[in-house]
Amino acid sequence: MSAPLLPNRLLPFVLHFCRQFRWGCIGLLVFSVLGRAVFASIAYATKRLTDTVLWMHDPAAEVDSLYAQFAMREAKDAMSCS
Repeated sequence: MSAPLLPNRLLPFVLHFCRQFRWGCIGLLVFSVLGRAVFASIAYATKRLTDTVLWMHDPAAEVDSLYAQFAMREAKDAMSCS
């Protein structure tokens, strides 16, 4: 019993691979997109934190309102998404 020959061109090889490992190919695409989304959201969260601190007049005195500001924004974002 011999193994089937692999195609020696790129496109036929990719099609051969995708036919055998369909869920693996889908996983590669989905997880790469999700990884980029997480990477972008970290930068966006840092921007929001920086903008909120710069918006405050005296950050040391208003640290309690900082938490309330983020809690209210997250609640508004969650409500607007649903």
